[in-house]
Amino acid sequence: MLLNLPECLDGVQMVGTRDDGEFRMMYNAIMPQKLTNPIYDVEAFYMRTPNDGANVTVENDSTATVTLNDWGRWWLYYGLGATSYENADFKVDMKDPGHSYNIILKHPADGYKLLYMTGGAWKVADWSKKNIAQY
Repeated sequence: MLLNLPECLDGVQMVGTRDDGEFRMMYNAIMPQKLTNPIYDVEAFYMRTPNDGANVTVENDSTATVTLNDWGRWWLYYGLGATSYENADFKVDMKDPGHSYNIILKHPADGYKLLYMTGGAWKVADWSKKNIAQY
């Protein structure tokens, strides 16, 4: 699960999100080894600098809060302002489209890998660290 894909970098289009996985589609178009496992583009955001990103706070065994590190970046889904939605594997509860959302997993957390970008690097959310912002 990709929690905060860059929609654009200072106005230049980047990856974005879509139901059928824009990241996987773009990756498979240019890489010889194809991705076949499910990859969810959960939300995207407006990037202003390569160091922009988000942090993750695990609230409990099924819920995490994803918060943009900087104000004025905005959450997006499918190129539009992000709203709450759900599918068979998770639910997104958009608390503040300009700043944070909750992701609620519908299956045990050990069956997911949640990746978030911050400071120019992708990191994996650690579900054993509760109520601590992970940067």
